[in-house]
Amino acid sequence: MRYLGIDYGTKKIGLALSNESGSMAFPYSVVAQSAHLVSDIVSLIALEQVDALVVGKSRSLSGEDNALERDIEVFLSELGARVTLPVHRESEV
Repeated sequence: MRYLGIDYGTKKIGLALSNESGSMAFPYSVVAQSAHLVSDIVSLIALEQVDALVVGKSRSLSGEDNALERDIEVFLSELGARVTLPVHRESEV
């Protein structure tokens, strides 16, 4: 199983790609926020034959959702309209 890790930020998004067995991930690239972000990630998913996504869950220090988490949810909704892959949310704290 091949994973694409997405570290979503307000200006840049870090991407990591696992090996085919899913046992190790390696830095892939850093991309700038743009109007083409979702399309670019959809293309990457197809190119690299990604089976699942791992996306950081952004929280405030008190454990509440923060503004960035709301942006991530919008991004995942837009991405989910284009691809149907399992999404694993992992805490960044």
